[in-house]
Amino acid sequence: MIWSRIAIFFGLFGVLVAPWPGLDGAYCAWIRTLGFAAFSWGHPGWEVRFEAIQPTRYRPLDTRIVLTDARLRAPDGRQKAAFLDLDMRGIGWVPTAFFAALVLASPVPWARRGRALAWGLGAMHAFVLLSIGVHILYYSGAAGNWVFAGLDETLINQIGAGFFAAAFIWIALAFRPEDWAALNARSRAV
Repeated sequence: MIWSRIAIFFGLFGVLVAPWPGLDGAYCAWIRTLGFAAFSWGHPGWEVRFEAIQPTRYRPLDTRIVLTDARLRAPDGRQKAAFLDLDMRGIGWVPTAFFAALVLASPVPWARRGRALAWGLGAMHAFVLLSIGVHILYYSGAAGNWVFAGLDETLINQIGAGFFAAAFIWIALAFRPEDWAALNARSRAV
């Protein structure tokens, strides 16, 4: 039974992360919309914008966050801005697809899988927004200490944090304590 669940997981994950036409663009547009809604206000002296950029073969970044500092101006009157280019597919879609495949391949009732998927997709979006928020705070200078430098490196530059978050959310939402007790009893019987 375990091997069939593993095969289902890899099959689902492969289908979800395949480069389907339009899926990456739609997901990235959705995250840019969420990011703008979450981060476009509450930054005194800063303007935060999310823009689509064209990924290339050598630079697969698809989203640009533009941080404009209204307090600082260049000598010719233009505002200074920082451009933060991100790969939303790697930061958000791939770990979210990993989470969805884990939930759908879980040996729990379908009703529980559905609830775990619904709540978990919300939690995965919150994790992606948290990662983007740390990135914005670090590069805006609002939180430029070594803690935020480490968080930014971990959450944005290393894809492993997204997979860890996905696995943690999957375990927290798909399984109940009695599932663990049954698994423990089964392993002792073997």
